[in-house]
Amino acid sequence: DVYPDMYFSREKQAELIEGFIRELSLKDIILFAHSYGWKAALEAYMKNPKVFSGMVLIDVALGFPQDPHQVFSPPWGVAWYIGTHPFLRSMIMRFVITNTFIGKKALESFLYDKNTLTKERLEIYKEPFVVNGKWEYMGDWISYITLHQESWLSTHPENYHQINIPVQIIWGKEDTITPINQWREL
Repeated sequence: DVYPDMYFSREKQAELIEGFIRELSLKDIILFAHSYGWKAALEAYMKNPKVFSGMVLIDVALGFPQDPHQVFSPPWGVAWYIGTHPFLRSMIMRFVITNTFIGKKALESFLYDKNTLTKERLEIYKEPFVVNGKWEYMGDWISYITLHQESWLSTHPENYHQINIPVQIIWGKEDTITPINQWREL
């Protein structure tokens, strides 16, 4: 593997945020987090809450099932199989994203108004994926987020009670990727 498993952990990603904050000597930060990125952002907050003055969470992805029995039931069993075969996951990523029809359908699943995805926007979306090593990187990341159980500060719901800054939660009622019941749980 090009990237060790721990590279994708909340803790390692939170360290990138912490380094940015330290490098620029930032204080009183309002933390904005969206989708899957909220995990690293929340971990950064929980490790050093004093530098943050507020938080805005936008359609955050609460995560995958924590029950190990669910991991090996459909569709998680399929994800496990693909995730443990680097060549296979790289080929699938490449096929899904570069195939205009499949890539468009996959991207549309994230959109409420499908008409916003024009041919030009689809081409812009595909552009970064021509970077050398991108398929392996994406495959490694997908493998990590679907197969690894993490245990960091932000993975323990009881730690959420320690948040003592204003938090604004924004959620799309039509969101099918991170449905509204996840907002209620949060």
